[in-house]
Amino acid sequence: MKVLLVSYLMDVRVGGGAAIAAMHLAQGLTRQGIEVVAVTTHDKPEPQVATGDDGIKIYSFRPRNLYWVKNKDAQPIWKRVIWQTIDIWNPSTFRMMRRLIRQEQPDVIHVHKLRGISPAVWSAAAAEDSRPIIQTCHDYELISPEGLLQSTIGRMAQRRHWALRPYQMMRARYSRQVNVATFPSRFNQQIITGMGFFDRARQFVVPNTHGLSTRELDSLPVGLPADSASFRLLYLGRLEREKGIDVLCQAFAGLMSEMPQLHLDIAGTGTSEAALRATYAGVPRMRFHGYVSGAEKDRLISQSDALVMPSIVHEVFGISIIEAYAYGKPVIAANIGGMPELIIEGETGFLVEPGQVESLQQKIRQMVAEPEKRSRMSWACREKARSYSLEAVTSAYLTAYEAGLGSGVGSQFADGPTQQAQPDVRI
Repeated sequence: MKVLLVSYLMDVRVGGGAAIAAMHLAQGLTRQGIEVVAVTTHDKPEPQVATGDDGIKIYSFRPRNLYWVKNKDAQPIWKRVIWQTIDIWNPSTFRMMRRLIRQEQPDVIHVHKLRGISPAVWSAAAAEDSRPIIQTCHDYELISPEGLLQSTIGRMAQRRHWALRPYQMMRARYSRQVNVATFPSRFNQQIITGMGFFDRARQFVVPNTHGLSTRELDSLPVGLPADSASFRLLYLGRLEREKGIDVLCQAFAGLMSEMPQLHLDIAGTGTSEAALRATYAGVPRMRFHGYVSGAEKDRLISQSDALVMPSIVHEVFGISIIEAYAYGKPVIAANIGGMPELIIEGETGFLVEPGQVESLQQKIRQMVAEPEKRSRMSWACREKARSYSLEAVTSAYLTAYEAGLGSGVGSQFADGPTQQAQPDVRI
């Protein structure tokens, strides 16, 4: 089998969770002997092809539009409106993708992120020998130009405001070209399909992976850190307001005098970083690490006592949660979006009310006060991490691929495959 993976970004430093998920899947498929070719975008005028360290061929091109997708924040509103209009269905993407599909002759075309590429990739795939098209929805870009259900645009998208109705209706219509739609969480699935998307596609809930094989998972240490005199909280993610990082910082600052053993490590970058560093510059035991990856990221997770995911928006998933599970670390997460599907209350972590400082402080106190329970939770987290191993998630996607290969465009949704493709995810 040969799989063509398509995502607007493959660089995990700038592409976020969707880029991480796409690269993890590419690695998982390659380890099973499946040939993978990737297609992404870049900010250069000419298309390029390169081979990654893992041997995966990567095509990069820039769809014709007013600017490259990652440069959107610097654009005036009128340019963004025109850009979004072109991105509803970009003819240059259609032409480029048809050429690449003809050249590579993949058996399956798996699309991860459409922003900056547009649904024209579906049309290009549908035009070439009826190859099955798999679409994974990592956010809400199909119904909202922002990709998130926040701010004025996000709320308008949820209400199906007349100003966004053409955007949503046209994309929903193009989604009928998709054979199989997958979603990292049931929450994400319900939001998108509730808007009329993928009504002719088979649907699967397939969570993301932490990227570790079962063997790699078993080699990691598990249990409480050796330093029992301190309690280290870890935040791992982008430093943006919607991630709730300011709520976590407020909660921590309010507990400092009460809990002198408490430490907070913050790993990540974003538009809120400078303001947060300035506001909490004099706060002891709060440390900003900037962007981390590899051994430094592993060290921070291993040395932490618990991870905190305080997001105030409807996250689709939460890769940091299952990364913490891999090291046996319990998680305190906001009870919003798809994150509650990952947390077993009192067993692998706790849920708190989003945006509520007092609720977060209460759960921090509870976790610090019960070391024996934390020890039991640690082993429960490690066991849960097996559900998100590279093999388990890759196998789930292969089930979705087989469903696509065995049915034409327009096959009807069936409850059975949704359950079959989903690894053990407790909701």
